[in-house]
Amino acid sequence: MAWRWPRRLVLVAAGLATIAGTVFSTGLVGSTGKDRMSSAAGASSPHPAQHPPPPSPAPPPVRLAGPRSAGGPSSAARSSDSAVAWLSVPRLGLGHVPILDRGLDADGQMLIAPGRAVTHYTLSSPLESSSNAVLYGHDDIQGSVFRFLDRVVRGDELRVQLSGGSTRVYRVTATKVSAATDLSVLKATSAPTLTLFTCFPYLVDDHRFVVVAALDHISEGTVE
Repeated sequence: MAWRWPRRLVLVAAGLATIAGTVFSTGLVGSTGKDRMSSAAGASSPHPAQHPPPPSPAPPPVRLAGPRSAGGPSSAARSSDSAVAWLSVPRLGLGHVPILDRGLDADGQMLIAPGRAVTHYTLSSPLESSSNAVLYGHDDIQGSVFRFLDRVVRGDELRVQLSGGSTRVYRVTATKVSAATDLSVLKATSAPTLTLFTCFPYLVDDHRFVVVAALDHISEGTVE
């Protein structure tokens, strides 16, 4: 009686052949588009040689705004330098600090308002919305408006006076230090939220200090 391959080895060989065919058809075996298995081995062996694809390069880390991204956006990418609102942080002695809208430049980099101003990122929620509005300020350049942001504590009051005249009063609910690549501060929320962040620690700037506040109430007119 003729000798036959055990059924298990036949199934394994068929599976490996299917995998090899898939890799070849997707263009992952060599840049020339040719199968690297020898014709003789491919014809006679149930176990064709496997050639794993080269590893893909790791994507560069995404970083939140920092001092190095502060300069030089094109005029097309730059938003208006007119304040859309004003921020007050009593704990830090900050009052009526202009808030400017900023988006992304042509390369997808987050833009920053110049000087001693606070940036409102338009890729977050609007300042008057029922979700998460995100503000950034420098800690050690261009006026260092958020130099002492890490002194803010839970329960502190934050105020945003809108151009329409009303003032949104927030209470700080949390503070934290996050990685420069942590983009969670930009996520939408189910309730009105104000998120402030800056580079941290001072003169090192490889992390971010984040303040999260919930809307307490809305007042008509300026609140001092």
